[in-house]
Amino acid sequence: MQPATRSDPRPLPTGSSSAGGSLAGLGNRLVGLFAKRLPRLEFAGEVARVVHEVVRVTAVAVLGYEVRRERLVLLAAEGLNTEAVAALGGGEACLWDIPLRSLRNHRISMIKDAHKNPFVPRPLAEISRLGLTIVALPILQNEQPAGVVLLFAAGKRSFTDADLYTLSQALLVCAPVLRDADAGEPEPRPVTVQSPAAQETLAKLAAAGAIIDPGAAAPATTRPPTVEPPRWQGADARALPLDFEAERHRYEEEVASLRRDLEQANGRVRQLTLQNHSLQRERDDLLQQ
Repeated sequence: MQPATRSDPRPLPTGSSSAGGSLAGLGNRLVGLFAKRLPRLEFAGEVARVVHEVVRVTAVAVLGYEVRRERLVLLAAEGLNTEAVAALGGGEACLWDIPLRSLRNHRISMIKDAHKNPFVPRPLAEISRLGLTIVALPILQNEQPAGVVLLFAAGKRSFTDADLYTLSQALLVCAPVLRDADAGEPEPRPVTVQSPAAQETLAKLAAAGAIIDPGAAAPATTRPPTVEPPRWQGADARALPLDFEAERHRYEEEVASLRRDLEQANGRVRQLTLQNHSLQRERDDLLQQ
């Protein structure tokens, strides 16, 4: 599996200002991406691109969680060079333990002065030698690990608690796609259907005790695999069969539920912001006294 990567040579602002208002539309854009029902790698690539554009950081990496192997794999990267992509596993298991630890602990991890930190892989530390902050944002689905988004901010860029909370809530919509519950599953064996003559022969051989693996006997015809109906692509509902109509309604309900969750999260962020401003005013009054 090769992660979707893109290196953008255009410089981005690296000042100390907060992400602030630029995060307002991130949740809605991610909900829109989710509604498109993109394949996992393509979806991760679009998430990396959108987060890179909205949050205005130097680079972004999107890692998905493989449940059966209990590991993170790099699905997409934006703004990372080849060496940094390789340091994150390059599509195989990510051996750097900070993202996985953050995911298992359900905690956002922020590494300031990451360019000086000996526990940060050297190719990642060299993203910026004049200052680097790395943020690991865990993504959960029903309290279960789904993935991690890594932010790489060069210079003196900082993130407030409100920024990180907003980002974390907006990224929850990505969980169902990034979490790979079937990773490591063996390929299913083809189902064979024996002809009547073959079945009669098998019965005779079985009576004689000569059958070791009935499924290996011949002749047999291979039953064609069941083809999953294509997902809804926005066609006219009146022209869709019943199964497609039910699938469409299910997706619409999912998106509507995600929008409600996003509105609640935004309301919570506004409350936290007001509380933060109130505390800052009280601090200023105490300092003046």
